Amino acid sequence: MKSLNYSKSRDRLIKWVKTQLIGGGELTDGILNEHNPFDRYFTGILYPISNSGSQSGDEIEIDDEDCNEATTVKKSSYYQPPSSMGFSFYIQEGEQSLEVSFKACTYKKLPKVNNRSRWEKGEFHSDIDKSLQFTTTSNKVFNGKIKINAVFRNYGNGQIVTITLTNIQVLNDPNDRSEKAEKSLFEVELECLVNSASVFDYPSVNKALLSDEEKEIELRYKDVRIYAIGHGVAVDWRQKNQEILSIFSDFMPTVEVPQVTTDVAKKNTKVLSFDFLREIEINPSVIQELNLYIDNYDQWIESQQKMADNDDDKETSARVVKNMLTAKQRMREGVLLLEQDSLVKKAFSVANSAMLAQMQRTLEGVNKKAYGWRPFQLAFILMALESTINEDSNYRDIVDLIWFPTGGGKTEAYLGLMAFLFSYRRMRYPASSGGTVAIMRYTLRLLTSQQFVRACQVVSALELIRQSDSKTLGSKP
Repeated sequence: MKSLNYSKSRDRLIKWVKTQLIGGGELTDGILNEHNPFDRYFTGILYPISNSGSQSGDEIEIDDEDCNEATTVKKSSYYQPPSSMGFSFYIQEGEQSLEVSFKACTYKKLPKVNNRSRWEKGEFHSDIDKSLQFTTTSNKVFNGKIKINAVFRNYGNGQIVTITLTNIQVLNDPNDRSEKAEKSLFEVELECLVNSASVFDYPSVNKALLSDEEKEIELRYKDVRIYAIGHGVAVDWRQKNQEILSIFSDFMPTVEVPQVTTDVAKKNTKVLSFDFLREIEINPSVIQELNLYIDNYDQWIESQQKMADNDDDKETSARVVKNMLTAKQRMREGVLLLEQDSLVKKAFSVANSAMLAQMQRTLEGVNKKAYGWRPFQLAFILMALESTINEDSNYRDIVDLIWFPTGGGKTEAYLGLMAFLFSYRRMRYPASSGGTVAIMRYTLRLLTSQQFVRACQVVSALELIRQSDSKTLGSKP
């Protein structure tokens, strides 16, 4: 059987989606059979300039002091759809020669045929064999429709260059969709070729103006090169050859997200097993393995500390390492509770038993020892364990959020912690353990339905465990 080339298939899908949303697909005889191009394409468009803009109104009520009734007033606002786009990049000082090219499409309305609206597509682009040359601040206008601007501004030891493309056609009647379509530019593209050696990383925002979180994000992505920023459009770049860098606009940017692995436990997978962890009440080695698990995390933190010592932004690096140490300490406190509190130990055992039971039912025929936590899931539960049951915890007011890609196992981690809390409350507060314990909220209806099923599986597993041990977990379902 011939293996599939997923990369090529993905590229074909992306290209097809772009042709559906932006344009660029083949048209029979260059004719678009649509009521209006706006009904067919939705992005990559530069609209004509309207003197009055598009008016929209919202009705609001105000109180009239002279009468007892509220008066309705229409508040008008004006919106000008985007008529320009461009990008900026940073180059060395001195006179630089830039080659700029552009492409756009227009549609002209034709007489109807068989009562069908027709639009003729026209190409509008710079000379393919001879790109536009810019060396100083200037602009070029083409047939009164498009203006290309190049602005050079001194900054530091170099200069910031901004290239923009503007639709300078004027719309006479904002309510005339046909006129707006004929004067709009579709499939707009803008590209600039520049000597690679003269392009620097685009200047970042002064770090003094950033929040702590923004500084940490800057630190995380410090090795990512950013050569340009877009204005009204995304921007990308690629090496055309060894000497020339191409910087170009992209109304539908794509990026390949590398797969994230959860396999970071190496050979120490025993501690992740549901079957092993549920024996915590009778097997002393469970606590030992949990402490060893945290020790491995501690060793990793030490390696990060060495990297932080050599980082330029030592303050931000130190804060990141401090957060790691806080997480480790909270995990230690969670294991200490498991070791010292019999009810915490029992609830932890029940939670792992429930997770094992529901997974065995979902995936039948698999050895029970194969079911277990992913490293980050167990770390999350150990970290949040103490603050979940202790109302006076120093971390009670902190929202512990798992940041992980879709399908990575966030829901199981949350369900595991909830299963622990359900069991603990029943044993610690048997008279008042009922009522709402956890709230699950999802923004998508289909996702809500799916997560409800998964939660029901865990709750059903807990109920079966309660029925077999009603003396400890109570008589109420």
